[in-house]
Amino acid sequence: MYESEPNDDFKIADTLLNERVTFGQFDDTFDMDFYKVNVSGKGILLVAGGTDTTSNIDLLFLATEYEYQDHGYLEYLGSEYDDEVEVQGYKVNKAGTYYIPVLDINGNDYDAIYGISTQFEADKDTVAPNKPTVNKVDNNDKVITGKAEAGSTVTVNVGKKRIGYAKASSNGSFSVSIPVQKAGSMLNVTNT
Repeated sequence: MYESEPNDDFKIADTLLNERVTFGQFDDTFDMDFYKVNVSGKGILLVAGGTDTTSNIDLLFLATEYEYQDHGYLEYLGSEYDDEVEVQGYKVNKAGTYYIPVLDINGNDYDAIYGISTQFEADKDTVAPNKPTVNKVDNNDKVITGKAEAGSTVTVNVGKKRIGYAKASSNGSFSVSIPVQKAGSMLNVTNT
């Protein structure tokens, strides 16, 4: 992938796709390019940047919030440098869009080429969700609604037979389609 100009400000930053290298050029002295990456939740964001060995670029980049704000959503963990590539690690504490400004601190005034890439690994959720809240159900209902942990899977059983399931939305609401049940049927609603 190649950068799209202009991308010299937060508002017009190019989007980076995780695990894909984007190549860019510095068009003039102290040209700065901006990229953005979307992350789905808490986890670790890796940002890698490098140049070919023949260039005179001293590549400077970092991950930041919009307009360099600091709400504590990103924590710098450190970096490693190997074979002309620097990899920086960041702890992401909130889902959202983060920005990666890139510049050549040598200020070369030629079309120097660099590569930039990101990788995100979300934290694993190992804590069982709270029991779902189920709205009133009667024997004419074909849908069960309620609230559960966002992203959890809500399952409806009659005895040991599963009769429906759905994923809770990002705000925690769910809607599970079921066949009409006989009056007095015992429904078991769980989430994982």
